[in-house]
Amino acid sequence: MIRDPLNRGSVGSCATSIAIVIAITQVIAQMGLAVTAWEAKEPDLALTNYRAAILQQAAWGNSHWVAALYGQPVAASVQAIREENDKRQKAKATVPRQ
Repeated sequence: MIRDPLNRGSVGSCATSIAIVIAITQVIAQMGLAVTAWEAKEPDLALTNYRAAILQQAAWGNSHWVAALYGQPVAASVQAIREENDKRQKAKATVPRQ
């Protein structure tokens, strides 16, 4: 295993850490796109981004977590997107299959 010259651990673990940061950043950006689309009255685009973000980071479903990190206006938008998502999922489940 290759060691970091500053003795902070292996280079492999550094690469893993970078990959994790990139993944988290992408999820944050995805939810940012969802909120922006929601505010722009583009619910379909908002829902697409919301669903992708929530699958990767379930914490977005916790209103307290969202409000603590991003503020109440973002938490309110995420909550509204979640309610629309739930409403559409329920409607989809009640449609009879042919």
